[in-house]
Amino acid sequence: KATSQFAKTILSPITHARNFFSAATFQTANGIWFENPKVLAAAWRDAMGSLQPQNFGANTPQAQEFYRKLLKYRVTNSNVRMGDMSGLFQDVMEGRMTTDKTAKMMLQPNWFKKFTRWSQDMYVAEDDFWKGSNWIMERYRYKNAYKRAFDKGIIKEMPSNDAIEGMASNIVRNTVPNYEYVPEFIRSLRRLPIGNFVSFPAEILRTGAGIVQQAIKEINDPVLRAIGMKRLAGFAATMAIVPPAI
Repeated sequence: KATSQFAKTILSPITHARNFFSAATFQTANGIWFENPKVLAAAWRDAMGSLQPQNFGANTPQAQEFYRKLLKYRVTNSNVRMGDMSGLFQDVMEGRMTTDKTAKMMLQPNWFKKFTRWSQDMYVAEDDFWKGSNWIMERYRYKNAYKRAFDKGIIKEMPSNDAIEGMASNIVRNTVPNYEYVPEFIRSLRRLPIGNFVSFPAEILRTGAGIVQQAIKEINDPVLRAIGMKRLAGFAATMAIVPPAI
């Protein structure tokens, strides 16, 4: 059953579409769509150009460097559903779950192995696109906020570029689902009959609280107040519109 679910999830175009568009809601929930549309479009372009694997063309050296930076900050390559699926497949390979016809089919033909691997890579890339563009936008608005505060004399010294990038990375890790932050106990629940994909709901709870906490923290800071208001408004709008729409 677990292996069949793995195959259906990895290979289903509908599931890939759901993975891509569900990840977009965390951009709206963080109020990022309230920012300059041209800057947001550029962030999408840069994030798309840095995706791995390079299926649609070779990435530029700058794009490669950008992706390495996101990996260093532990922002990308952390899809929650993919983490559960990899764990399920490992359980099957190690004999923790009974193999079936699907498992045998996945483990034998070379073409099927390659296609499955490509599909897995795309699953992660769909998630990385939004995380990468989120990181760009968080860096952009934090840098602008501190620059305005510096020009007005509210602060006497600008934070370093590394410091701002660290802030952006911390925000993305805490407001967008990240498999690295799922406790081992929650991960292990995939082996129970209650359902195979338990990490995503757990991360919804963690990141939902993280968005609200981040917004409140920013609202209480005169330098970041506008960002916090947008984040809180984006979260409220997403919670009010997305569930009924779905």
